[in-house]
Amino acid sequence: YVDGEWCRVAPRDHNEPLMYLKPGEAHTWTVTPDNDGIADGGDVASTGGTDELALEGVGPGTYAFRARGLFEDRREAEQVAFAATFELEAE
Repeated sequence: YVDGEWCRVAPRDHNEPLMYLKPGEAHTWTVTPDNDGIADGGDVASTGGTDELALEGVGPGTYAFRARGLFEDRREAEQVAFAATFELEAE
C-alpha cells in the first residue's frame, strides 16, 4: 500500500493449475518474503504457486493477500474475493 494506492506484488500471472474447493473445504497458502540475491535495480522473478508464494523485492509496509474465484453454479456471475491485510516489518 503506497501513497493511498494498492500495487500488485504477486502473483504476476494466474496460478496454474486452477484450484477447486468443494463446500466446507479450505486451502492454505504459505507466504514468505525472500529478497536474497536481488540487487538494486535487478529484475524480480515471477512468483506464484498453489501452496507456497515467495514475495521477492518487497520491503516493510502494509500488504494484502487476496484470493478470488467463482461459484460453480454461477460462473457467469461476478467474481467473489476475500482479502486479509498484514504488516511486514524489516530492518
